[in-house]
Amino acid sequence: MAQKLLSNKLQQKLHIALIVLCSFFGMQVEAQSVLLPGDVVVVSANVDTQSFDFIPLIDIERGTSVYFSDARWDRSEGLLDGNELRLTFNESISAGTNIHVNSEDDPRFSKIGALNFRGDSHSVLVYQKEETVHRFIFGMGWGKGQVWNREAQSDEGSDIPLSLSENSHALLSLGEERNQQYYLRNGASGTKNMLLSMVGNPQNWRGNNQNSFPDFGTSFNLMSPPVIQFDKSISEINEGDSIAVLHIAVYEHDGSRISVDVEFDSLRSIVNKTDLNEFSSKRINFTGLVGDFTYAVEVPISDDEIYEGLETGIFTLNNLSAGNYGDFLTHNLLIEDNEQPEVIISRVANSIDRSGYIEIQNRQDGIVSMEGWMLSGNNLTFEFPENAVLLPKETLKWVDASELELTDEVAKVFSSESRRKMLNSDGGVLTLQNSTGRVVHQVNYLQLRNNEGRESTRNDLVLRESGQNMQSGTLSNRTSQNVTTLRIQNSGWKFLTGGNEFNTEFSGKAFYSWNEEMQGFQAISDAPAKEQVVLGFFDTDEMQSLSNHISLKNKSAPAEVLNFTVSATDTDRNETVDGIEGLNLAYNDLDRSISVSGLVDLIKKEYPELPVSDHIYSVRQNTSGAIEFEKLEVQESIPSKSPFILMLESETPVTYLTFNKDEFEESLSSAQDVRDETYGGGFELTLKTQSEEEEIQIHLTDGVNSERSKDLNSYPELYLPDQPYLNFSFREGADFYNQLTLFSGIGRQIELPIHFSSYEAGNFTFSVTKWEQIPSEWSIILVDQKTDKEYDLRRNFSVTIEHEFTKTISSGEEINRFSKTQHRADERFVLKIAPSQISNQNVEELNDKPRQVELHQNYPNPFNPVTTISFYLPQSQEVRLSVFNIVGQPVAVIVDGTLSAGQQQFEWDATDKPSGMYIYQLEVGNNVMTRKMTLVK
Repeated sequence: MAQKLLSNKLQQKLHIALIVLCSFFGMQVEAQSVLLPGDVVVVSANVDTQSFDFIPLIDIERGTSVYFSDARWDRSEGLLDGNELRLTFNESISAGTNIHVNSEDDPRFSKIGALNFRGDSHSVLVYQKEETVHRFIFGMGWGKGQVWNREAQSDEGSDIPLSLSENSHALLSLGEERNQQYYLRNGASGTKNMLLSMVGNPQNWRGNNQNSFPDFGTSFNLMSPPVIQFDKSISEINEGDSIAVLHIAVYEHDGSRISVDVEFDSLRSIVNKTDLNEFSSKRINFTGLVGDFTYAVEVPISDDEIYEGLETGIFTLNNLSAGNYGDFLTHNLLIEDNEQPEVIISRVANSIDRSGYIEIQNRQDGIVSMEGWMLSGNNLTFEFPENAVLLPKETLKWVDASELELTDEVAKVFSSESRRKMLNSDGGVLTLQNSTGRVVHQVNYLQLRNNEGRESTRNDLVLRESGQNMQSGTLSNRTSQNVTTLRIQNSGWKFLTGGNEFNTEFSGKAFYSWNEEMQGFQAISDAPAKEQVVLGFFDTDEMQSLSNHISLKNKSAPAEVLNFTVSATDTDRNETVDGIEGLNLAYNDLDRSISVSGLVDLIKKEYPELPVSDHIYSVRQNTSGAIEFEKLEVQESIPSKSPFILMLESETPVTYLTFNKDEFEESLSSAQDVRDETYGGGFELTLKTQSEEEEIQIHLTDGVNSERSKDLNSYPELYLPDQPYLNFSFREGADFYNQLTLFSGIGRQIELPIHFSSYEAGNFTFSVTKWEQIPSEWSIILVDQKTDKEYDLRRNFSVTIEHEFTKTISSGEEINRFSKTQHRADERFVLKIAPSQISNQNVEELNDKPRQVELHQNYPNPFNPVTTISFYLPQSQEVRLSVFNIVGQPVAVIVDGTLSAGQQQFEWDATDKPSGMYIYQLEVGNNVMTRKMTLVK
C-alpha cells in the first residue's frame, strides 16, 4: 500500500515539476504545448462510426501530441487497460477549432493507433504523457451502467484521474444513449472558462441511438475577459405582470471600469414604447465587481385594455466601454396579452347529411392567432393549426365534412377529416376555447326541425346580427331551407328588481331573494317589492320575455334614487359577524355607474353608525352560465342595472338606505388605492381544468398590513344548482380567502389549508403564474396529504393531478325545478411557508445528506422539433417522465420504469405536436418536479 501511495505522490510531483519547467523555458523542446485540465474538450462521440470531435480551448503549437483512450483508468496502478490513439499536430491549431477524428486521414495531424467503442458503456479520456506519467485533460463517459466510480479501488473497475476529479467541468457523466453530441446551433463565443462550463454541463448535451449522426463541425470563438451578454436570448411575461426583468451578465471581470447600455429597439419591436412605460435605455456599470456577476434591469409593463395578441420587445446591448460582447447581444421579450379577444361563433349551418359548417369571426381591430385554440361540440374537439390566423373582421369556416364542395368566398376553411360529427341534429352546445383553455365564446344551437315540427334533413341555424337575419346559401346543391335563429347560451340565473309588472309578465314563475338572517336564497310567495332584488332561472325559450321586461324598464323614467336595505345577524351566536354573516344583496337601479369608493364614503358619511366594510363584490354570469362573485377594487365601479354585494362587520338591525343620484356626483372620494404599506412581492397559484381557471394570491409586505379578500364563490351557501363551477381558496376555519397578505419578516412556519371544489372530477393542474421578489432562502411547499408528495414551488412550477371528490355537502334548499345540489369539495392540499431563519436551521444536516433528485431545464429551449430532458438520480429508482400540454392534458410518456443512479437524459421528438408551451414532469417516489418548455415551429 505504501508503494502505491508513493507512486501517486511521485506522479503529482512530476506533473508539477513539468509545468514549472515548461513555464521557465517556454517549452521550446519539439514545440510541445503543455495542456492542463480543461484545455481540450470532447464535444461529440459516435459509437456507430467510431468517431469523435474535440476542440482545444487554447492555441496548440505544431508538434504537440495529445492522447485519447477508450480505457478504464486504474489510479492505484497508474495504468490504462484499453485502446490508445496518439495525435501529433503537423501545424498550429487555433483555439476554438473543431477537429473531427475518424478512420480517414487529416493533413493537420498524424495518427498512431485507434479507438474502438464496444459494448454498452463507453468513455473517452484525453491526456498527455511523459514516459509513465499521465497528465489528464478531459474525460467523458456514457452508456449503460456506471462509467465513473469515485470510490472505486483497483479491483472494482473504473476510477477517476485525480486531476479531473478536482475540476468540476473537465469530467462528464452523460446519458445511456450510445451516441452523444454537444448541441450548438451556431457555435459559441466566450472566455475559456465560459465555454468549458458550457461543455461541462450535461444539460447541453444530446444523445440518440440512431446510426445516422451528422458530423459536428462547429467551432468556438475564444474571447479575452471580461465578456458581457444577456444571460439568455428569450423570456416570457404576461401583460398583467407589472415588471419584466432582463439579466445582463459579466464573466471573469477584474473590477476595472466597464459599462454598457441596455436599449429598447423600437424599430424592430412589435410592442409599442408606451406599453413599456416609455422605457428607452439604461446604463449598467460593472466597475468594482470581480468575477462573474448578473445585473437585473427592470422594465415596467403597462396593462392596457386593448387586445394586441402576443407582442415582442427587442432589447440590445450597446456602447460597451471595455471588454467583449458574448453571443446574446439581443434579448426577445415575449409579452402575452391578458385581454380576451372578441372572436365569436357567428354562424352555424347544420344538416343531417353532414353538409354543415361553423363560421368564426374576428371582431378585433388587430390580428388574432388561433393556433392551439379548440372548437368543441357533440363528441368532437378540433384544435386549430398554426395557419389559423384571422385578420381584422375576417371570418374562417370549420366544415363538418371534408368532401363538402364550397361555393362561397370565406378566406380560410378547416376540417377535422374525422368520421365523427361536430354538429348534432338534436342540437347542442359549441364551445370555442383559446390555447390556455379559457372559454372565448359559447353558443347553444337548436334541434333541427322543419315547419311542421318534424325532423328535417337539412336546416340552417344563423346568428342574427343587429336584428337582421344573415342570408344563407353558402353551400352548393342546396334545396329548400328553413332558417332559425341561433341562440347564444344566455340561459341561467338572472338578477332583477321587483315591481307591479311581475304580476302579469312572470305569473307562476318562482323567484328567490337573499335572506341575510338565514344566510341563503329563500322563495318569495308574493310579488317582490319595487327595490327588492330577486333571482330566477330562465330557460332559453323564456329569454324573450325577460328581454321584453328589461327593455320596458329601460324605456321608463330612469331612477333618481338608489334604495336598498342592509342588516347583519350573528346567526351562529359566537359574538362576531363572520363567514357570510352580514352579507347584503343590492341592485344599482340608476342609469349610471357608481364608484365603489363613492358608495362606501357616502354610507360612512350619511349613516356613520353602520359598520360597513370597504369590500364590495360584483355579481356576474360567466360564459358557462354560472354566477360568480368578484371583489371590486376601490377605483372600480358598479355598472348600471347590476347587482352588487356589500358586507357589514358587526351585528346591525335592518336599516333602509336611500341616496339621490346627485350625491354620487358630488362625492369627492378619491379612486386611489388606499394601501399605505410597502408590498415586497408575492406569488400566484393557479388551478385549471379543461374549461375553468381560478387563482389564489399571497402578497408580502414590509409593514403590518393583514388585508385579505374573502372568496364568496367558495361558500356552499351561495351555490346555485346545476351550473358548472371551479373554486379555489385558502381555508381558515369557516372562512375562505383568495388573497392573503403576509409580513415579509415572519419568523415561523405558516401552514395554509387549500380548499378546492368542482362540479366534476378529473385532471386538475396547479401552476405558479406569478413569482415576484420571493426570498431565495424561503421554503414554499405544496403538500399533497393524499399521496404524501411535496411540491417545491418556484417560478414556472406546474403539476397535474387526478382527483375524485369524496366529500359531498348539501348547498341548502331546493331551488326552482332542480334537485338539491351536491357541493363537491376537498382539502387535500396544504401550503407550507417557511422563512429563511426556519429553512436555514438544518443547513448542516442537509449538507450531510446525499445528493437529491434533480430535474434540469431541457436543451435547447425553445426547440424545433427535438429537445433533450435530463435529470439526476441519487440511486436506482422507479421513474416516470411525462409531457403535458398547457391545459394539463398528457401528450407523451417518455420514461416509465426503473433507472440506475446517476445522470439520465432522454430525447423528446415533437414533430407531430403543435407549437406552444409544454410541461414536462418527473415523478420519483414522493418527489414530483416540473418544468416548462416551448416548441416553436
